[in-house]
Amino acid sequence: MEKCDNYVEIEKNSSGEGLRIGIVMSRFNIDVCEGLLSACACALRKHGVTDGDITLASVPGALEIPLVLQKLAKSGKFDALI
Repeated sequence: MEKCDNYVEIEKNSSGEGLRIGIVMSRFNIDVCEGLLSACACALRKHGVTDGDITLASVPGALEIPLVLQKLAKSGKFDALI
């Protein structure tokens, strides 16, 4: 592909080792949310994220989720937020 020879290509890397992840979970429907949290944590571990690098913030309902995500994002302490 001659037209793309000068582009910088980002290589695929699905390793989560060393990444700091913030998760915000609603407590409104706790049974559903705990199931989602469990699956999320399992997937993160599968990709090398350690439990010590995961921070969980629980909020009363769905309306608070964006506000807490915004606060976590502004803290600069996380590589990714869920």
